[in-house]
Amino acid sequence: MIEKKVLVRAATGLHARPVSVLVNSVKEYEGTAEMVKGDKAANLKSSVRIMALRVKTGDEVTVKVEGPDEEATCDKIVELIASLKD
Repeated sequence: MIEKKVLVRAATGLHARPVSVLVNSVKEYEGTAEMVKGDKAANLKSSVRIMALRVKTGDEVTVKVEGPDEEATCDKIVELIASLKD
């Protein structure tokens, strides 16, 4: 399992539009991928679960990925979260 932290820079946090982009980029991954904020975790293939984390601008989240090509997949997810604008 690979874990990496990332700071959310999207001006409005992770609301429906950026979450949709995130889920669409992860849904085909064969392994597991989740986002952790504090003591709560969400499957990155579930928009509802991610939105329930209530991630705001400036929050630091941890991305955990396990499965085939996990390091490259984790890097891709972290890069995507860091680059989300709105």
